[in-house]
Amino acid sequence: MSGDYEIPVFKRKWVQLIEEFGLEDKSWVNNMYEEKHMWANAYIRCKFFAGFRTTSRCKGLHSAVARYVESQYDLTNFVEIFQRCVAHLRFKEFNADYESTRGVPVMQTCIELLERFAAKVYTHKIFLFTHFFLELDQCGW
Repeated sequence: MSGDYEIPVFKRKWVQLIEEFGLEDKSWVNNMYEEKHMWANAYIRCKFFAGFRTTSRCKGLHSAVARYVESQYDLTNFVEIFQRCVAHLRFKEFNADYESTRGVPVMQTCIELLERFAAKVYTHKIFLFTHFFLELDQCGW
């Protein structure tokens, strides 16, 4: 499912998988296929994700949670500490949003219209991250 196939090959392999395991009547499998444009490499290839992929988001979340949670916690402790972790992550996101409303980043490339649009839709931190790729692209990399 996560192989890097062209769309026709992905479709063929999906049908083979469904038939091999007898999953034709499973609604969750059909729903998953309907959402393939959101997860299948064949459909998301060459799309811009500002340096993020689903696996990197999961790894980042696991890393953040691991700083708070330990394996010896019972369920009650886990829930309490996990709620603190979520509150901290929400605070960091809120803070990043707030910081993004202060000032406008300096435009540095000849494609200023694109830069200004990116500065409006991304937080300052992500804008600066994507700005690096704009500069590389402008230099012919």
